[in-house]
Amino acid sequence: MLEAAQAEGLAEAGTEHLLYGLLTDGVAAATLEKLGATRDKVREASRRLFDYPATPTSSAHAVFSAEAHAALTAAEQLATERTRTCAPVLTTTPQLLAVIATSPGSRGRRVLNDLGIDIADIKRLLHCYINVPRTASGRRSRRGHSGKKQSDRCSFCGRPRSETRPLVAGPDVWICADCVTLCGEILTRSVDARPAP
Repeated sequence: MLEAAQAEGLAEAGTEHLLYGLLTDGVAAATLEKLGATRDKVREASRRLFDYPATPTSSAHAVFSAEAHAALTAAEQLATERTRTCAPVLTTTPQLLAVIATSPGSRGRRVLNDLGIDIADIKRLLHCYINVPRTASGRRSRRGHSGKKQSDRCSFCGRPRSETRPLVAGPDVWICADCVTLCGEILTRSVDARPAP
């Protein structure tokens, strides 16, 4: 991430450079790739949106911008909220992507908007990994007014049951075919990434 900013001749790496790192591996990479984002597209959008030097020089040593530091801190806070007190706090790629995607006006969010990526799609795809931070237009809970879980919705993405989207029941949970497919892709990616014995 810092290297990407340095290669552009920038003194600071912003949240758009955090997106470069998120596209490397893990759940965030699978999510962004599913929505059509690539490192090249992020780089092109960044150059289009922000004031990058016309002729990059690699002499500067880039540091994280205040916005990037704030995003990393917010991702750690989100991990802390979702981790039991006896367990180590691990900030993972879904938390950082959720923070960047739900921060209106951030450079990373502006890049996602420029690429035509719907933030609601990111939230839906990340929902089974973390509780995405609240936004002005959304709620975190998927429960009805009575407090009972709605059995006609996928427990992971929250989309309703339909003729084309049947749900499979588990112990107190439901899952749709799209979420099963996404989980399969992530597990396959994890197995493929393991070094050969």
